[in-house]
Amino acid sequence: MLDSLIRRFADSPFFVLCALLALTLACGGLATERDLEIAATPLVVMTTAPTLVLSPLFLPTPTLPGALPDLVLHAAVSMRGYDGGCITAYTPLDSEVCVENVGRGDAGPFVVWAGDAGEQGIWPVAGLAAGQTTCFSVTTNLAGAPIVVDAGETVAEAREDNNTWWAAEPTPPAICNVEEVTPVTSPVTPTASFTMTLAVRRFDVDAVDLETGGKRITFRWRVTGAGEVRLFSGTAERLGWWRSVPISGTLTEDFADTQFRDPEMTLVGYGAQGDQVARSVVIAWPCAHDYFFDPAPRACPQFAARYVDAREQVFEHGRMVWLEEVRGADDELIVQDVILVLYDDDQTHATFENTWEVGMPVFDPAFTPPAGKFQPVREFGKLWRENLDVRERVGWGLSSSRAFTAIWQPSSKDVAYLRLADRETIIRFDGWWQGVWAEVTGD
Repeated sequence: MLDSLIRRFADSPFFVLCALLALTLACGGLATERDLEIAATPLVVMTTAPTLVLSPLFLPTPTLPGALPDLVLHAAVSMRGYDGGCITAYTPLDSEVCVENVGRGDAGPFVVWAGDAGEQGIWPVAGLAAGQTTCFSVTTNLAGAPIVVDAGETVAEAREDNNTWWAAEPTPPAICNVEEVTPVTSPVTPTASFTMTLAVRRFDVDAVDLETGGKRITFRWRVTGAGEVRLFSGTAERLGWWRSVPISGTLTEDFADTQFRDPEMTLVGYGAQGDQVARSVVIAWPCAHDYFFDPAPRACPQFAARYVDAREQVFEHGRMVWLEEVRGADDELIVQDVILVLYDDDQTHATFENTWEVGMPVFDPAFTPPAGKFQPVREFGKLWRENLDVRERVGWGLSSSRAFTAIWQPSSKDVAYLRLADRETIIRFDGWWQGVWAEVTGD
């Protein structure tokens, strides 16, 4: 029954039209007279289902807009002429370096080098199409040396973090006799002369928080044309962290704290002619304590602000501030019962111990101030009367002294900030108890 239906359909005009239409669509054109003759030829119909063999369809891979190459390295070191088993003598080590373009775009000219600065070999490559590999052998032991593809950063790649390879040292084979054999090393002979431009090609910094409150910071870098490379941390001002590093690599360090808000990490490459190149990355790292005023300095305060009982008097050419006591981070006593004298003539300040006590004269009637001026009293008056240099430099008081609550906060061992009685003026002291001073703007 099935055979009869198949034969009847094959002999029908409808089948011929279907076959002609299929041929037209497959060939992309109109049917010719020859096609009609073929279509009219009686067909031999198989009554059993044929076995279909599907051939893979190979189509050219289109080049997508923006498709980039991706150059990767493979390198191996082997003993010259070694094919297995024991040997009677060591032979020099040779190296084979292969570059494969695993990306979807063709790569233009680039350079491969070996060694920290290409001192173990530099090899120019004219270009490499997508999917292709090029290899070259050298009579040089490259084990342990960094091998870099596209060392001059001339090719824009899909990935830039896979361009360095370190070849492993092969395990020496066994010696067939008992005589001591000295390994033979190959001389280092670069195959080309190539001058690299001094430049920072890559500098990435990643930071993660530690449970102790510090940060674990990972540096990744690559510099060309440098004779020396250094990493610097901006977490400290004096005796700060730094490391001398190779021209490319990765380094992870733990930092307990920072003395500067959002510190900068800096990579510096030094050239042979005394020139240098640098790049910095800012790490988001807030200070452990906040300042009592804004805008805050970049240097972090040593501890939270302290409120201090104080007294202030303004003079013709300066001012005096008495502080009952100043305590530090763990409430330890730093200073007690001191007088700060701020001179206007040279913006310096000095610290004096308060020697006045209750029961001593409050003022001296022998000193008569001009109209509208005031003789200092109590602790300020005793210092003013007994110290001629202080009296002559600051002059008479412009007002009487007044008590207030000061705010004191240090940012380092040499710098501190003090808010005065008007609650607006903030003084920066460079040198806590002796040095220079200046007013700063605070909100």
